[in-house]
Amino acid sequence: MKKIGKIILAILSLCSFLWLAFCIAMYYINGLVHLYYTKNVVIGICVCCAILLFLLAVVIAFIAMMFKPKETIRVIATILLVLLIPVSLVGSFVSLAITMYADPYGCSYTEDIANYGKYDWDHKPLHFPESITQDMTVVDFRYYYKYTCKHPNNPYHQRDYYLEVKFDDRETMDKYLTEAKKAIYGEGVVEYQNPYDSKYTDAIGWHKSSDDQKVYYDNYVSFGDDEGYRYVDIWYSAVIYSYQELTIIYNDTSIGSDIMVGNNPHKGQYYPKILERFGVEWNKDGGFKSSDIVEYTKG
Repeated sequence: MKKIGKIILAILSLCSFLWLAFCIAMYYINGLVHLYYTKNVVIGICVCCAILLFLLAVVIAFIAMMFKPKETIRVIATILLVLLIPVSLVGSFVSLAITMYADPYGCSYTEDIANYGKYDWDHKPLHFPESITQDMTVVDFRYYYKYTCKHPNNPYHQRDYYLEVKFDDRETMDKYLTEAKKAIYGEGVVEYQNPYDSKYTDAIGWHKSSDDQKVYYDNYVSFGDDEGYRYVDIWYSAVIYSYQELTIIYNDTSIGSDIMVGNNPHKGQYYPKILERFGVEWNKDGGFKSSDIVEYTKG
């Protein structure tokens, strides 16, 4: 009977630990669902698995010790295995809660232009070109996507899609610029001088409200600081161009306070590419709204 009890304890403790290990591992493995997961995600998974395998070996060693002839070793091993069961169950519950309600581990991040045109979710910016053509010289490209759910009732797709290309002549550039303006979401396009570089112009869409006002899809940049937690609340979807530099920047950015300012994307620390491009540093009193530059008009 004593031996049967030890076998039952061994099975229960091993199963509870394996369940805990599965719950912890799944949180990290979920990072692989992103299209362009970073190497840090892979490193995190490897470290997690290595630690869990080591702990599994320790649990198996305690189980073996429970059947040793020396009584002191048997008692210590039995006590530790009994304690392991509730600890594993509580840990499993916490791990599942983190997996369900915290931000998913990792993100999609790439600067490889070979990945252009493939997205994590069904949101392709309409004003971006269908493909990279021979007419374009790619200056810079970035794709960032992270699904956040710090607010479970309002999950949010954090994204930053950026493509900057140069052209050999104005005629060729005009061809692509016209296509981009036609594709901008809305009933028409309004333009204004880029707030960060006078050589560039922003083109955004507008729609008509019920009282026949032209209402613009407002671009805005707002810098926030919550007791040292710095973030950028930004919506910046536009075709940005300069004839002087024969350059078009296709940009679509939507990032909120869930993302902290920093340079560790898979941990939710990121800074929008468009602000980097124009040398805009975090500034609590900075920011802009396109509606402050372009007034709503009739008709």
